[in-house]
Amino acid sequence: VFVYGVFLSFLISAIQIIPSAELFLNSHRVSGVPFSIRMLNSFALKDFLRFINPFQSYSSNDWAYACYVGIFAFLFCFYSLKSRFKEKKFFYAIFFISIFLITGKNNPFFRIFKNFPLINAFRFPATMNILTVFAISILAGLGLEKLKAKSGIKLLVLCLTFMELFSVTGKFNSTINDDIFRVYGKKTKLLLNDRGLHRVFLTYDAENTRRSHGRNWFEYWINWKDNLYGNLNLVYKIFGVAGEEPLRVKWYSEFLRSCFLYPDIEERINLLSMLGVKYIFSRKEIKTPELCLISNGEVKVYRNKKFLPRVFIPESAKFMKEQDILKYIKSNKFHPLKEVILIDTDKPGKKNYENIKGRAEIVLYENEKILISADLKKEGFLVLSDTFYPGWKVFIDGKRSKIYRANYVLRAVRLKKGKHRILFLYSPATFHAGKYLSVFGLFSLIFLTKLFEL
Repeated sequence: VFVYGVFLSFLISAIQIIPSAELFLNSHRVSGVPFSIRMLNSFALKDFLRFINPFQSYSSNDWAYACYVGIFAFLFCFYSLKSRFKEKKFFYAIFFISIFLITGKNNPFFRIFKNFPLINAFRFPATMNILTVFAISILAGLGLEKLKAKSGIKLLVLCLTFMELFSVTGKFNSTINDDIFRVYGKKTKLLLNDRGLHRVFLTYDAENTRRSHGRNWFEYWINWKDNLYGNLNLVYKIFGVAGEEPLRVKWYSEFLRSCFLYPDIEERINLLSMLGVKYIFSRKEIKTPELCLISNGEVKVYRNKKFLPRVFIPESAKFMKEQDILKYIKSNKFHPLKEVILIDTDKPGKKNYENIKGRAEIVLYENEKILISADLKKEGFLVLSDTFYPGWKVFIDGKRSKIYRANYVLRAVRLKKGKHRILFLYSPATFHAGKYLSVFGLFSLIFLTKLFEL
């Protein structure tokens, strides 16, 4: 029964597991994370008190260590040893395995497994305490069930446990004045008054030197939000280039690291324009004729005069080996409007794509659906400056067509001469496979439940 239960759990969760596996296999994590980064936030011996110490102080940087389960739960966890539930060994195994994992760099035996698949893809060992908390919760329930007491006493224990957890975890999940979500800073107002499909880019110094100021807490956080640190642009529905994404698509991650990590931003205006970046946030002064300063201060805002629309038609197409494309698009030879660079193995026949003229505009832009109207004077390529990803499909005038990986990270389609309607749809096969398996799992659960009732 237990094995069947695990299998059914997988089936029901397939709608999440299978697409997540696809993302992982296409992410930069698939080749592993450097050991020094992987071991950040490892549990030390003193950190184990966080499970039961109600007086533990927390800060926003302690999110990885949020694991308080309470004194009652911990006591009943040990009391579960008296339980006759056979599968309790499984949950004890989860408990001890998770303890092994969360200790990370403080565990001398952990290095033996440091290069194991999957294990080498996770960072912040302390976050694995979710498994520890899960195991303690189940075992505490088994312990409470074994307790020889009246149902009223058990209910009282549950109420006391809830009150304990609510009062202690409130220190970590503190409340704030909700006006912070309704008051905008100067730079945010500027961006909100210029809605469109353009993007915002934070330079390396602006994103990684996170400072704010204010006469009080409220003003401090308004100024913090105004600099769009982290993924705050999403709150305002403003498109960004990077942000904080721990599981980024590998070719886009390579592109960002190679092009924007440390260099002078003046050398990368072409690439920012290709990505449709209209506004640039920077702590340093940027001197280049392509940018104009529109907001001064500790974090400055520049407008890019040469940003490209989300969809455009380059004058020509070149085909190169994948490993040479990054180097080329970083050079002064590359200009996104004059040429699109595609992988040589994708070249359709021996045609030359030069002197291409045309226009394109976005008719509809949604999260999972993009409709484009285009008119070409000659056969060529249309570039959509959104990230290439396997789950997208394209239909040209109603017929399924191929999506090319353009300029190392973007999407492109080949169009014949004339007018066209191009429809991009996000419809990954992994999601549909997971959906059907989950539905099958739910019906199987219902069927087996009824069967055992009979």
